[in-house]
Amino acid sequence: LESLPDSIGNLTSLNELNLGYCHKLVSLPERFGECKSLTSLDLQQCTSLVSLPERFGELTSLRYLLYCNYMPATLKVQLENQGCYVGC
Repeated sequence: LESLPDSIGNLTSLNELNLGYCHKLVSLPERFGECKSLTSLDLQQCTSLVSLPERFGELTSLRYLLYCNYMPATLKVQLENQGCYVGC
């Protein structure tokens, strides 16, 4: 899996998504931030994923994120302030 379609933003009732170990995943679409019901996201070992979309911080229901790559400190603080556990 190298990418997700933009239409993933249409999945407004999506609760959990496990993309862990998708080593070829390069990016997440900008519309990923529209998955407003997402509570759990596993991105561990997505070694080709080097950045998150600008709208990632709009995932206000996110409570559990596994992501081991670089994340801007401001985004991490924002997610943690929303009650999200950010781990590796």
